[in-house]
Amino acid sequence: LTAGTEIEEQPAAAGAGRLVFSTRAVNVDLWMLPANTRAGKPLGDLRRLTQDGAAQLPTVSADGRLMTFISPRLGNPDVWLQDLDSGGEAALNPTPWIENLPVISRDGARVFYSSLQGGRSGIYSISTQGGIPERICEDCDGPTDVSADGRTLLFQFGLNNPLASLGVLDVASGRRMEILKHPRYGLYRGHFSPDGRWVVFHADDPGRGTPVFIAPFHQGPSPVSQWITVSDRTVWTDAPRWSPDGNLIYYFSDLDGSRCIWAQRLDPLTKRPLGAPIAVQHLHSRQRSVAAVNVNFL
Repeated sequence: LTAGTEIEEQPAAAGAGRLVFSTRAVNVDLWMLPANTRAGKPLGDLRRLTQDGAAQLPTVSADGRLMTFISPRLGNPDVWLQDLDSGGEAALNPTPWIENLPVISRDGARVFYSSLQGGRSGIYSISTQGGIPERICEDCDGPTDVSADGRTLLFQFGLNNPLASLGVLDVASGRRMEILKHPRYGLYRGHFSPDGRWVVFHADDPGRGTPVFIAPFHQGPSPVSQWITVSDRTVWTDAPRWSPDGNLIYYFSDLDGSRCIWAQRLDPLTKRPLGAPIAVQHLHSRQRSVAAVNVNFL
């Protein structure tokens, strides 16, 4: 009946002989928004960083100069690095294996990522100058953040398990420990606060929402009773990140019916929410919507 190049879906037929349906084109690229990141206020327009619709899961060094991401441009998901000043980019170590969840160190010196080889997932480390990657953990799921001193990784325990949890990995020794888990739902996207004293993450509470939490970090398990709820439990939220001063949490949310960028101000000492969420950047237009973007790409 049709031969379009876009995604065609949701057909509905009428008795009078009419067929209506929707069309959708999805092109996922990485964008940058100039902003006062300590206040949650944009300072300019969105700027596109990649051009080929094949980039996902960005992380940025503390000085904002280097960005790492995953791209299948060479036929397989590889770790790529882009210089945000010049725009130059290259694959760090192209392989036939599936690479995922890259995390760049605060100083921009190294990238940590997961690689699926022979059915087994491990965590690897590679210099941003290139070279041979080093395996630092066997049978570990992907990293989500690295401490300011580069010595400790946050990573996923049981990434594909409904009760996924978060753990820490000592980079030098390979010693690992589960630190955050919940008896009813999975935990994802853990990130250290700038001072290393807290971890922000979101939970998948089936049928209810994906709330964002903050937990104290003290090199050991943190009980649920110590967790601080940041976002509304009844809405969808994802990809929480700290502001550079640790007093805001940025995240995607459908609080207004569309998936947009929001921020929540925190008490500097207790990290408890202060006031209502801040709408940082609305993404309601068809050209810049993230509604159809797989959450695992954000």
